[in-house]
Amino acid sequence: MKFLISNVLVALCVIIPSASAFTPQPLALQKTCNAISETSLFSDAWWDQGASVYSKPSGAQPQFGAIQRAPGAPERMVPPQAWRNFSPQGKRRVEGQSRYTYDFRDTSQTDVQLALTSSTGRPVKSQCELWVGPDWTPYTMKAYSEDGEKRPIQCILGTRGKVAQIEVRNIAPYEFALDAEAVYAQGPLANLRSEIPQATQGIYIEGGSVKQVPVAGDVGAVSVLLNTDSRQLNAQIELLTGPNNPKQVFEVFTNNGLLNAILVVFECPPGHGTTIRITNQATMEFPCHAYVTAG
Repeated sequence: MKFLISNVLVALCVIIPSASAFTPQPLALQKTCNAISETSLFSDAWWDQGASVYSKPSGAQPQFGAIQRAPGAPERMVPPQAWRNFSPQGKRRVEGQSRYTYDFRDTSQTDVQLALTSSTGRPVKSQCELWVGPDWTPYTMKAYSEDGEKRPIQCILGTRGKVAQIEVRNIAPYEFALDAEAVYAQGPLANLRSEIPQATQGIYIEGGSVKQVPVAGDVGAVSVLLNTDSRQLNAQIELLTGPNNPKQVFEVFTNNGLLNAILVVFECPPGHGTTIRITNQATMEFPCHAYVTAG
């Protein structure tokens, strides 16, 4: 036993001085940290090398105030009748707990405008799915409106330039029928999904975070576009009036937020107190960009 203890003490006497020889001094430690930071995942050099298609937010993030209408600008960027310029074949009445499927076969077009309304002012509660092929559903959207006449469901979604079907399912009770209209995007709506990101500064939203954008009282409508760098998009967009009082809700999931970027248009009630709340429901690895404009 004494022999074992003596051997341990001798070993400690040898290891402790030798370990101190490898302890970096403050200057050497600083140089080591600098060298590591130059090649780290979060360094500017790593991002500049194109390690990600997504742009790194540089410096302080912009502070977004209330969405306001520019002086002299029209009240609506897209006139309301653009959402009602449908052929008779595009309009269908969908009873509660039933569905209707639209067929899109023009592969030269990618954008579809969809409007769900209620002529009697009743709530609209629906689920829309994009079908590509026999068993692939790359896009799902749930939409709710407290009043389908004052605040209709209006959105633009993508077909990825493929032969596709869009199913509109009325998940409300039987008493709450809705009017569904879906055609390829026409007129000023045809290129909105590509034009808005070029003309508007986006809001970077990490996975799991929430952003709120107030809306001025003189704004009659607000357009919200959500996209990603081709990663999945799992988000919720709400129109709030008053404290936590949602009047309209969109919940969208797609495996490619670039090809299936979603554009929704909210009809804003007159007066102050309107807020757009955007929640990224994905994990931190799946950020998204939001573009909020008046009109």
